[in-house]
Amino acid sequence: MSFPSIRCCANSCQHRQENTNLTVVKADLQDVASFEETLETLALLKILALGTQDVAAVKVKPVAEVAARLRAKRATV
Repeated sequence: MSFPSIRCCANSCQHRQENTNLTVVKADLQDVASFEETLETLALLKILALGTQDVAAVKVKPVAEVAARLRAKRATV
């Protein structure tokens, strides 16, 4: 038997007529498998974003150069 996980977020908003603070609470129910899938998706998106940053910062090397270096290293072992 699996139990759903509960994620809550409270957003503060201001009522325009009375000028008082109200809190809106929303619950997003997910089963454990869906939650884990969401975490994996977020992790992959983070890896993609980091790779994009590396490309933008020119912290990458051409594939041919890397392949040649690895072949040379394997030949010496």
